[in-house]
Amino acid sequence: MNKEQITLHNEQYLIPYKGEINLTTLSDLMLVMANNMEYSLQEAGATKEDYTILDLYNLAKPFAEDIFAKSNGSIDFKIE
Repeated sequence: MNKEQITLHNEQYLIPYKGEINLTTLSDLMLVMANNMEYSLQEAGATKEDYTILDLYNLAKPFAEDIFAKSNGSIDFKIE
């Protein structure tokens, strides 16, 4: 299994995840993509009071679906 130990930002975020990410699962892909959406929103001046976790997952969904659709059932992504 392809796993990586990561920290996704900090407590100013709704998704301050710390732990192991499995680089081959849809659920972890969604987590990372939602976290990226939150990072982008905050870079643009939003605060965690401006959105919900569900908003972040809804924003991430099209990107994760695209990656999953192109994967032929075998997800493998990089965290940068």
